[in-house]
Amino acid sequence: MILFLAAAATAIGVTGHPVEIGKDNIEIAEGRKLVRLDLKQASSGGNTWDLYLNRDRMHSVLNTKEFPGLTPVRFSQELREMGADSGWPTVYFPYPVFGNCSLAYTQGDNWRSMPRALMTFAVPLMRDMVRMYVSNQFWVYPANEDTPPLGKHGDVFASVTPYWLVTQGKSYSDLPYLKAALIASSSLDGEVKKEVVRRGLLAPLLQTLLRHSLHAVKTEDDYCSAKAHPVAFPAGGLDLNRLAASAAKLKLEEVPPLSALSVVQPQLATAGADGTNRVNEILFSTAFAWAITLRAPVKERVFYLSARGAKEYRFFQTHGDAKAVKIMKILDDSYKVTIDAEGVNSTNRVDIAVVGRSPGTMWGAPSFLSVSRMVPATPGAYVDPLLKAK
Repeated sequence: MILFLAAAATAIGVTGHPVEIGKDNIEIAEGRKLVRLDLKQASSGGNTWDLYLNRDRMHSVLNTKEFPGLTPVRFSQELREMGADSGWPTVYFPYPVFGNCSLAYTQGDNWRSMPRALMTFAVPLMRDMVRMYVSNQFWVYPANEDTPPLGKHGDVFASVTPYWLVTQGKSYSDLPYLKAALIASSSLDGEVKKEVVRRGLLAPLLQTLLRHSLHAVKTEDDYCSAKAHPVAFPAGGLDLNRLAASAAKLKLEEVPPLSALSVVQPQLATAGADGTNRVNEILFSTAFAWAITLRAPVKERVFYLSARGAKEYRFFQTHGDAKAVKIMKILDDSYKVTIDAEGVNSTNRVDIAVVGRSPGTMWGAPSFLSVSRMVPATPGAYVDPLLKAK
């Protein structure tokens, strides 16, 4: 029987060289799996102190030699046999993590990409994704056939989130964007990056920098529109020179704040399948992403959105039939969104984004409300392999 220690031993490594994590290097604290790792500096490259973690069992693998200082993480044979190197991220590290996973469910009725699987039959893990997002973990996954151009059924995602980045295509489409994130990380001023990491803001900042550097995004108005927030990012979509330059010149006082999102649905207090029973339409509600699946028989749906964390906000639609959506400002941090539910179907999801900034900062990473008629997959009895005794 494999058990984890209440107090784990510390793995010792050096930056820029592979480090192996064993069972004894992971401790459980408040239900979270924490890696005890101490790196000694042996490089001066721009990605020194950054970790690389592959979770598709070395299928779509980054050439870490392209990034001086980047430290590849490997799990021990014992942990690999437990599934520690496959699927969604499940472990927290004391250093920034850059990860990818080119896997997908391809058989049966529940075919889907890893992100769509997280949004549907592994929904309890969404809260872990939030924690990893604000713990300096940046993840990239292919959309596989969940979106065009490969998807034959259109865009079938249940929602969008800022907790990872999705790329158009299958295996290996993730690597260019993972490389771009590493380029941005290595281009940051050392003191700026150190403070950003201390605050747990590296992943949101990278989301911001990459979205600002899309070829279609030239102005602030472009960033506050669908141009900067595609469901899946296209091949060759980034201006890498602009990305590196933007990261290099960024000052600490220009780092944008996080904008958390709250959503209220007044109809659900009275509307139900039979007109009296309350229907729970919330697929998940997290700090920076909400997903609603419409079930109540109410044609006009109203949602009240409020943001916090910044001084100024922009609310705007990034996906869906614009004719079915009205966005009205109530206060500087609050908006009313009205949706014609008849215009929402399995491939016409409505996504509303909010971005925020404070005096002197750029617009920050988006938070999202997604409204769909997506029928979730049959919930599986998912058990994290690192929390399960074997």
